[in-house]
Amino acid sequence: MAFFSIYRYIIVVALAVIFLGFVGENSYLAHLQHQSTIKELKREIAKNREQYNNDTEQLNELYNSLEAIRRVARERYFMKAADEDIFIIEE
Repeated sequence: MAFFSIYRYIIVVALAVIFLGFVGENSYLAHLQHQSTIKELKREIAKNREQYNNDTEQLNELYNSLEAIRRVARERYFMKAADEDIFIIEE
C-alpha cells in the first residue's frame, strides 16, 4: 500500500498517457488514422478536380465547335458521313 501512496501521481500520469495514446476516440493512434484518411481524400479530390476540368473543357469544345461534335460522333458512336466507309478494328 505504501508503494501506491508514494508513486500515485506517477501511476496516474502513466495511466493517462496510456489512455490518451492508445485508447479512446481521441487517442494518438486514432489521430494518425484520421490524418492518413485526410491525405487520401485530398488526393481523391485533386484527381476529381482534374477530371472535372478535363470534362468541362471537352464540354465547352462541344458547345463551340461543330467539328468536335462530328469527331465525337465518329469516335464513340461509329457514325459516318454519306461518302465515308468505316472499318472497325478490334484488338
